[in-house]
Amino acid sequence: METLTQHLNDALRSNAERLPRYAEISNGRSVGISKTLLRYERLAMPFAHLLQLFARPYWRRGLPILKVEFVSMTLTPPFAAVSTHAPGPLPPFTPLPVVRWGFRLLGTYWRRGAMAAHEETCRFLASLPPSPRIHCMVRHILESLARVLSLDPQFRQLARDTAAPSTAWASWCLVLMHLTSLAMSHRLDRKAYPLQVEGIPILERDVPPIPLEADLSTLTGLPPSAR
Repeated sequence: METLTQHLNDALRSNAERLPRYAEISNGRSVGISKTLLRYERLAMPFAHLLQLFARPYWRRGLPILKVEFVSMTLTPPFAAVSTHAPGPLPPFTPLPVVRWGFRLLGTYWRRGAMAAHEETCRFLASLPPSPRIHCMVRHILESLARVLSLDPQFRQLARDTAAPSTAWASWCLVLMHLTSLAMSHRLDRKAYPLQVEGIPILERDVPPIPLEADLSTLTGLPPSAR
């Protein structure tokens, strides 16, 4: 299991290592994208440390909040100078209403709960242009949010089963973290698009694949009856 701070540290190392390699094949045009990504990851680190301070009492009880919500960066595809997806022209870059999506998801989560928000997140994902070569960061954030939302009710049930305090605060923090990242992710996608048109897979191959649903008993070894 990988904690949130470990996930961010791994992302920082990976993106820092790839910065000069992308810069070389893009004649320096990718540097601003890489530096922006690194800056946001560094800004998230103090927040991650604070969340983990509150999570430690749960860890002692065997509740791995902030340990299983994020997919390991070791699953990130290896660096490649050109896209390995189907060649050919990309569709035009489509501005996405990510701010409106964020408010809608927040309202759905507040009024109807995690699974309704999960369904809506999956609908937004399905509405993205089908090419995996563009809108990579928005797609990544929505996929990660879907995973968090699928785990939310499982953690709440596990807390009830073990007489632990509610884990709702952790889920709320992660949901807000994802939703506030959507606009930044969209800006990065827009900046990366001209390079992606040329076949440079910046952002495309810099994040791990994320299943949209996760089973807490499979991730932790806890029996399903404890969920």
